Amino acid sequence: IELSPENEAGLVGSMRIVDLMSVIKEAIKDSLDEKIENLATKSDIADIKHEIGVVSNEVEALRFENKQLKEEVEKLKRDKEVDRKNLMWLEHQTCNKKLIFKGLPKENSPRNAIIKACKDILKIEASISSARKVFERNGKMSVAAEFESTSDVAKIFQNTKKLTGTAIQIERDLMPLKQEKKKIFLHLK
Repeated sequence: IELSPENEAGLVGSMRIVDLMSVIKEAIKDSLDEKIENLATKSDIADIKHEIGVVSNEVEALRFENKQLKEEVEKLKRDKEVDRKNLMWLEHQTCNKKLIFKGLPKENSPRNAIIKACKDILKIEASISSARKVFERNGKMSVAAEFESTSDVAKIFQNTKKLTGTAIQIERDLMPLKQEKKKIFLHLK
């Protein structure tokens, strides 16, 4: 419908054309307002870009931190392995100075029982760091002893042939892992 100054007073149904046009314009405006209200503005887009930049920087910082943490974990794993090997070496060195004497005659002190066996039977002098009773039965006892040096242990093992005819047995005090292996091996026999 064309609006000309002469036709403005025309009617469409019971409405004047001008009123109808204004109703249509209002409906179109409301419809567009509804659709446009959810569209992003330039400032919204700028805010979103800024937030993306911030998040991107945070992600990069987290990646860098993650890389550093992975490197630290790997270093800790290497250090742990070195410490484990050092501990095993120290245990081995300590166990090299430890012996178990089985079948010793009962004494008041485990230390005295070892000293007496070394002097009277093995005919050697040995410096004992510590001794503790492990087991006692029927007037006999087993004693775990740690000596001052591995040379004392070597002297004892060099003279074990002198134990022939006695109930005394001497063996190394093994680390727990080796004790388990020995136990399993003895069960297999």
